[in-house]
Amino acid sequence: MSNSAQTSASARINGLLDENSFVEVGAYVTARSTDFNMTSKETPADGVVTGYGTIEGNLVYVYSQDASVMGGSMGEMHAKKISNIYALAIKTSGGYRCSSRLW
Repeated sequence: MSNSAQTSASARINGLLDENSFVEVGAYVTARSTDFNMTSKETPADGVVTGYGTIEGNLVYVYSQDASVMGGSMGEMHAKKISNIYALAIKTSGGYRCSSRLW
């Protein structure tokens, strides 16, 4: 799989994780910027899908950025969602391993 706007963030996550194991966290978060006439723009999930699921039965926390939302730019809530998923991973595991692979 490639990391492109042609493959949605959700599709990349579903292709990585075990079937039907993904639980999305923060699905209703949107950008809260009002500068530059941003209030009229839709930002589904603020351009990043975060959550957890399993790979070969092992619990993992994942995020995937969506380049089709705001050109892939990162805003406040986008960054906060990523930060929150890292915090959740640290809190629920004895340790964590960070990997930034593109699938």
